Amino acid sequence: MTEPITVLVTGAGSLLGQGIIRALRASTLRVHIIAADPSPLSAGLYWADEAHLIPMASKTEYLPRIEELLALRKPHAVFVGTDVELSLFASERERIERQFHTNVIVSSPEVVAIADDKWKTYEFFRANGFDCPASCLPGGEKELVKEVGFPLVVKPRVGARSVGVHVVRDWTGLRAAMDAGENVIVQECVGTPQTEYTAGALYFEGRCDASIVMRRELRDGNTYRAFAEKYAVLNALVVQWTERLQPFGPVNFQFRLANGKAKVFEINARFSGTTALRIHAGFNSVETTLRHVLFGEVVVQPVIRPIVILRHWSETLVEPGAVLEEDEPEKTATVKDSSPGHLTMLGTSDREAWMAALRRSFQHDVYHLPEYHALAEERGEGAARLFAYTEGEYSIALPLLLRPLQGIAGIEADGWKDATSVYGYPGPVSSHRDMPPAVLRNFHGALDRRLAEERVVAAFSRLHPLFPQRAMLAGNGDCKHEGETVSIDLTQPPEVQRAAYRPSTKSRINKLRHQGLACERDHEKRHMADFTAIYHQTMQRVHAHSSYRFEPEYFTRLASGLGPALELFVVKLDGAVICGGLFTICNGIVQYHLSGTSSDFLKLAPMSLLVDTARLWAINEGARAMHLGGGVGSKEDSLLEFKRGFSRITHEFLTWRRVLDPAGYSRLCAQTARWNERHGLRSTSADFFPAYRAPSAPRTPDADDGMA
Repeated sequence: MTEPITVLVTGAGSLLGQGIIRALRASTLRVHIIAADPSPLSAGLYWADEAHLIPMASKTEYLPRIEELLALRKPHAVFVGTDVELSLFASERERIERQFHTNVIVSSPEVVAIADDKWKTYEFFRANGFDCPASCLPGGEKELVKEVGFPLVVKPRVGARSVGVHVVRDWTGLRAAMDAGENVIVQECVGTPQTEYTAGALYFEGRCDASIVMRRELRDGNTYRAFAEKYAVLNALVVQWTERLQPFGPVNFQFRLANGKAKVFEINARFSGTTALRIHAGFNSVETTLRHVLFGEVVVQPVIRPIVILRHWSETLVEPGAVLEEDEPEKTATVKDSSPGHLTMLGTSDREAWMAALRRSFQHDVYHLPEYHALAEERGEGAARLFAYTEGEYSIALPLLLRPLQGIAGIEADGWKDATSVYGYPGPVSSHRDMPPAVLRNFHGALDRRLAEERVVAAFSRLHPLFPQRAMLAGNGDCKHEGETVSIDLTQPPEVQRAAYRPSTKSRINKLRHQGLACERDHEKRHMADFTAIYHQTMQRVHAHSSYRFEPEYFTRLASGLGPALELFVVKLDGAVICGGLFTICNGIVQYHLSGTSSDFLKLAPMSLLVDTARLWAINEGARAMHLGGGVGSKEDSLLEFKRGFSRITHEFLTWRRVLDPAGYSRLCAQTARWNERHGLRSTSADFFPAYRAPSAPRTPDADDGMA
């Protein structure tokens, strides 16, 4: 599927509808969201790619308007965002799917009826031997009081969000609550508010293969604090309930623990109001449902991340002229451009605009500069682009290299591209440390749309270990842990920095100086040729990946392009250069960029003296941090251990991975796999991203290739 997946979400003003939209935005799928709601002031309308006003579900005009949207917009799937719409969609599902060639995510009328009516819910659980609160209809309250006593709960048989729910503690309260309500049910009050849980599951083709349980705290009938854990025993129960109920896709259960038993008092035959919260625990039921229904992907139980989720209010700002209106006389919705921000794609020739975008960020590094990206372009690594997003006072900038796919072994994808980052630690930078979630969602949507216009299948970026970038990308692809890096806090007194060195590191530096080695800053870069030769010798000695083997001209261009932002340090013995390193400095951050040691002097380990000398220079330059980086390929190796000898400050190194066209990505991977098979090759990296660019090697008889 090269075009985006089009999804219609009804009830964009409800907590459920908004949760579905947020789950779609957080997915790795390329989705075009159509939101629908009766009120032009529903926030979810302004989170979508397009929005439509529709009548209330109780109106006779509702279904014709929905059918008009289905015929006009041809969505691949429909998600129902309010309870009042469920019965209608359930009864019309088969006809709608057949007539409009879409997929309506709704359970059967029988399942919806069991979930809607709490008396039917009670009968379902009792008939199937599951624990639930003892219950009765009006007329049976005397027997119920005799059986379980007070307190009791009086609630409407059909209702939600605790509306009309009364906890009664005596006969006077019970009679008053029953007289005040219509069509009520009386139930045993089980457990306590501290033992209340919400659970979700997905059921397809006779199996429940994914579920999640969260303890919750309520406010005004909605979950406002959630506590995600694995809850293995409770999840096993949820699977049993789900497989007996047999919904289509999502289902939600609410229960309390009482005397060690889970007693269910409510079913929702739909996604939950906590759908958006569950994403943070690793459970995106909306994305999983779409992948299964549209692509036939197998539903797999995700690993639930233990986490405490605190819900809070947020705001969506809409200019008065962007509020949806209805035109006369047709009464059809007019969709105005409600996108509050603007994304510009800049090239390295747009230097002033590129730098202006970086200056709006509260911090950036040398790896974000247009000059550094121009070097990558000159090496043929791709077309450098800065995706600069602005929304009011907020801004985000993400540099990427766009690479054509044509020419990769086995790939036939003329015009298609993927995106990657320059060598080093770029990633996105922003105007504020804490960006509003709505701005981030808008940036994600704008970025995805622009990358889609550029025909980008997948995007990858190395993130900056010193910058808080993970939060800027959360929910838009995956951030994968790759390893650790090390830095020195240069704001501490120099003697404190030195005291943090390992004793062996300090001893080695002292010994090197005693042996007559000297390290100097080569500001004029007179020894660049010496350093280049030593660097290439080092890369050959350690069998470095080709991405580390820069051609000699690269170093000349690097020095010319970065100017004073690049410094060369060399270690000499008897006047001869035996070791060298390139360091960058930008906005108070010094990066240990590239280095090498002559093979003839490895036993001396002169690199310790080089790093220490560069640190003293960085202090004089007023730098805040000296980032030493990590091991080769982010591994736990001797290089990382060497760097840990200078500081105990470590950082998580992450990469960002985003598949924008899942179907296209799978097709490209299949093409390269067939190519490798035909040419007797095998992939040498199971975790390489994108997988179709994974390095390969000749297949050998003893290679573990999964073949018998």
